[in-house]
Amino acid sequence: MAVKIFQYIEMMNRMHLLITQQETGNPNDLAKTLETNLDQMYSILEELRSTGASIAYSTKKCSYYYTRPFELDISINYGELRPFELRVIRGGGILSKRRLFDYFSYPRSIF
Repeated sequence: MAVKIFQYIEMMNRMHLLITQQETGNPNDLAKTLETNLDQMYSILEELRSTGASIAYSTKKCSYYYTRPFELDISINYGELRPFELRVIRGGGILSKRRLFDYFSYPRSIF
């Protein structure tokens, strides 16, 4: 099952919230809540563990939980830039055609 990056991030954030609240349910329930299969759910769980999260499962509470405090903050913001934002975000600078030509046309010493 191919998962797009935005869906994956959303599932990771949801899983984190459910683990924090200790309301994941059993693994099958968690996979169903995340609208994915068990393999993908376990993959996300392992991804969280690889970032340093200490996660355990309580059979008494029937939920995953963090054994140590853990914070996860993953977000992606996107949208059309307004004209004033284009002037602020320069990506390291703006090279005009003239400056670009000048930069590459002069011999440079490698020493």
